Amino acid sequence: MSIVGSIAGTMAVSRSAFAADYYVDSNAGNDAFTGTTPWRPWRTLSRVNHYKFQPGDIIHLGRGSMWREVLTPQGANDANFRGVTFEPYGTGANPVINGSDAVSGWIRSGGPVYAARESQKVYGAFVDGQPGWGLMHACCLGSSSCAPSPRKPPMRGETCVIGPMQPGSWYWSGPSPMPPAAPNTLYVWLPAGDDPASHLVEAVTRQIGIHGWVHSNQIDSLTIDGLQIIQTGLRGISLESEDRAGRVGIGKGISGLTIRNCIIERIGTGPFDDGSYGNAITIINATAPMVENNRLSYCGNHGNCINVQNANGARIIGNSVDHWNHNGIDVKGSEDVLVKGNSAIDQPRIGAAYYTEYSRNVTFEDNRARNVFSGFQISDDASARLLNNVVDLAGTGIYLGPHAISLNLSGNSFSHCPEEFEGDGSGTVSGDRPKNHFVSSLARSFGF
Repeated sequence: MSIVGSIAGTMAVSRSAFAADYYVDSNAGNDAFTGTTPWRPWRTLSRVNHYKFQPGDIIHLGRGSMWREVLTPQGANDANFRGVTFEPYGTGANPVINGSDAVSGWIRSGGPVYAARESQKVYGAFVDGQPGWGLMHACCLGSSSCAPSPRKPPMRGETCVIGPMQPGSWYWSGPSPMPPAAPNTLYVWLPAGDDPASHLVEAVTRQIGIHGWVHSNQIDSLTIDGLQIIQTGLRGISLESEDRAGRVGIGKGISGLTIRNCIIERIGTGPFDDGSYGNAITIINATAPMVENNRLSYCGNHGNCINVQNANGARIIGNSVDHWNHNGIDVKGSEDVLVKGNSAIDQPRIGAAYYTEYSRNVTFEDNRARNVFSGFQISDDASARLLNNVVDLAGTGIYLGPHAISLNLSGNSFSHCPEEFEGDGSGTVSGDRPKNHFVSSLARSFGF
């Protein structure tokens, strides 16, 4: 071994020797503790955010814990999440990062509508932690006159799906409301018209659960394993580098990133697409990130459940996604990407289960899509291969276009799809055609 190699090996050993374990428990912790044993855990994510960790450190988050905070690197020298792993410890439910706050102090405003002071901007409201999109966002009180936000074109920031309040809705007045609304007040009209004081009503006040926006290698080799993020106003996990990567840049962005075994649900502002780019998992500018075995549901705004952008060599494997506002799994500006063994279900209204644009050599293999608007869309300036995928109950099995480059097909199956293959006529189609089951006229025009 050369002297340089020997020194590098010695440095690697010495760095790993300094790696430590830290523990955080929202129920039994105290930020004055050392945090280095399960018996003396820290309490808050703020303590974690401002601590300077070393590569190889593991931060264990207590099962059964919940934090109404944002996990974001803010430590000394911007280095505290590089090479760090977040994972659960103990017994019970996954540790939860919750983007909402419990609201109390309810008073009757009039009829079945109740009001409580809320000084922070509200992005959504949920009752008793129920799954789904939560209460509907109203534009004004029931005693006022207003119209819902226009759906086309989307108006960014305007997300009310109904006009005046009605059963199952909420309205936040903001600092300068129109009378008779009081300033900075949250109004709710529960579905049964009952008193919200007898329920857990949560107002979404934070846009992101785990947030890293970095300018060099501050979150390289970060692993996020087994966490749950719920009820945020825009994104669940959002990790982005200023170092331009993928097909559009010359940098590497974030390297060594892994997100696995996480549950992310009820993200964004409900089933209204306001044009804001929200996703359950967002990765922008990275090299070979791994996104595996996550479960993602109700991805709102102009949202995808998984969005990987400018990330050559990405691996998106074994995830399940459902109920999105844009696409289920979305790949942009990337090369040599593998999307394998995923499941995308239950969005028959809009978007594709699997989508790519401005990308090269994207392989979709052994994926499943069911009860969706479109199974796959290979769009602008993209080339892809579809291998052994199954689509059932889709309006369109595959849409090629607009302005796609090429598509290679082998061993795919499409059933209960009124249009198995559609497109704008762009791009070339090749592959083992007899193994693909298409019956539409456009499919026949391509020789299937």
